[in-house]
Amino acid sequence: MIHFNVNEIMDRLQGGEITKRQALDMTCSFICENYKVFGLERHDEDFRSELILSLLEKGERLIDGFNPALGDYFTYLFMTVESHRRARIRTAAKRQVRESFVMQTGPLYLAEKECDYAPRPFTPVSAESKRPLAYKPVPADTVRKTLTALAHQKQNKKLLILAIKTAFYLSDEQVRALSAIYRIPEERLHQIIQFFKNHLMDKSDRKRVVEERRNTAYFRQKNYEKRLEIIRGSERHYDNRELLLDLERTLAKHQRRCDRLNRKLRDGCVLVRPTNKMIADYLGICERQVAYYISRCRDEADG
Repeated sequence: MIHFNVNEIMDRLQGGEITKRQALDMTCSFICENYKVFGLERHDEDFRSELILSLLEKGERLIDGFNPALGDYFTYLFMTVESHRRARIRTAAKRQVRESFVMQTGPLYLAEKECDYAPRPFTPVSAESKRPLAYKPVPADTVRKTLTALAHQKQNKKLLILAIKTAFYLSDEQVRALSAIYRIPEERLHQIIQFFKNHLMDKSDRKRVVEERRNTAYFRQKNYEKRLEIIRGSERHYDNRELLLDLERTLAKHQRRCDRLNRKLRDGCVLVRPTNKMIADYLGICERQVAYYISRCRDEADG
């Protein structure tokens, strides 16, 4: 430990003996050699090195922040080091919580990602390969005329209604199959499906907002669960009863919010699908018929 009056740094700086850069170097050297004075002996060398680095990154702003009217330089320096120490502890704790959250929730998404990234058969691309269909906006009158003609043919009206009802989620393969069933050009059917998707974008955005709020509530729930686990696992958790009670109340609040938003999504608060009235209008049939065919589909699925 160096026996040195750190307040002399400011006296020499104000007297013009040293520059701000020299004052900063002397200050950091004093902290390194007298880290126990600042309570840094409780942390390892890496922690102390990162703290000194953060002070050096502040540069001359560290020196400029000193106000002699509020106290001497040592007091200012002690409070600055303590502030940086607490900030680094909070950052480390947040990182630990985040890593724990990823480790806990990772397996939940594994099956979904396995499906997304599963190997796909490779099809060589040649110059004769069919170009992807380009979407061209189609007028509402054309959609109504095409669907009305299909609805009045002796075709599977139930399948047509179900396809329009689930237009937002149809895959290219399903559209191709529908094109073959109803003998309608695939490009035209893609245009019709996209027509309904465009009308559903606002609903999709509203649902995404609810999902993001649910995800945020779930993350905060796991965050506070981890905090409680860390505090309860400490040797001095009996001294933190007020903090534990506050964390438990906050955790319960986020649990209720997450459960409420999950119920909201499960109950279909925002259904990304056209209404029966809209489907009936474009098929040229009554709304009760649409409801009847959808009910038939539901009964067959349940059976």
